[in-house]
Amino acid sequence: MKARRGKPQQGNALLEFAIGWPVLWLIFAGVYEFGYSFYVYNALQLAVANAAELGSQLDYDVGDTGNPTSFQAKLQNMVVYGDEAAGTAPIVPGLTTANVNVAAALSLAGIGPDRTMVEIWADPGIDRNCHSIEVDSDAARLRLSIENVPSENPKTGRITALSVVAALRKLHAPLRVGT
Repeated sequence: MKARRGKPQQGNALLEFAIGWPVLWLIFAGVYEFGYSFYVYNALQLAVANAAELGSQLDYDVGDTGNPTSFQAKLQNMVVYGDEAAGTAPIVPGLTTANVNVAAALSLAGIGPDRTMVEIWADPGIDRNCHSIEVDSDAARLRLSIENVPSENPKTGRITALSVVAALRKLHAPLRVGT
């Protein structure tokens, strides 16, 4: 009996692997990114809920100084580190207490920490600190969005220095518009 000679099959497996591997890798990377995003979302949601619970249990006593920094620092630490005392590793990489500062200040200046709703997002692909503030009342609806460039100091932004200069100039301005 003669052996049949067909087309040679050598190298087909390597070719199929070379074509299929990038597709499989993209699927794996996409599933990993989705899973990590879901983990970060849940970690931040739990941290904000724990900070809200802590804020409702703490006494907001600023004393004679009118300085709420102790109260605010405990809430910031709870969101960032998961404990009211500052930790060493944040819950989400890249999250600092400066990212929580606006939310805590807004809740204290507005309707209070117990009724203020906060979302904190950590996106390493964004090169600015983004803040969106929405106020909804019976009289009006206000939406404010700020995207400021962070400075070399991770605790503040470049706009902070400009705000201080503007406030100092307003003190000696002959005409004042607004507050």
